[in-house]
Amino acid sequence: MLLFVAAPVAGIAEIAELLGVSRQRAVQIVRDHADFPDPVAELASGRIWHRPSVEAWITAHPDRKPGRPRNERT
Repeated sequence: MLLFVAAPVAGIAEIAELLGVSRQRAVQIVRDHADFPDPVAELASGRIWHRPSVEAWITAHPDRKPGRPRNERT
C-alpha cells in the first residue's frame, strides 16, 4: 500500500496565493526581501520553501500589501 503524505512545502505559485499577488510579484518579493526564508530545496521544477516559515514571514510583515507598490511622488 502506497501512502502519500503532503509535505508542508510551497512553491512560488503557492506563495503568490498566500500573498494575494501574481506569481511574477511573488518572485520579486522573494528576491527583494533579504529576510524572506531561504528555499529548502531547488528542484528541476523550481525552488520550494518550508510553508510554515513562509506563513510566519507573511504574519511578521502585515504592512506588506498585495499588488504593486504605489509611486508616492509629490
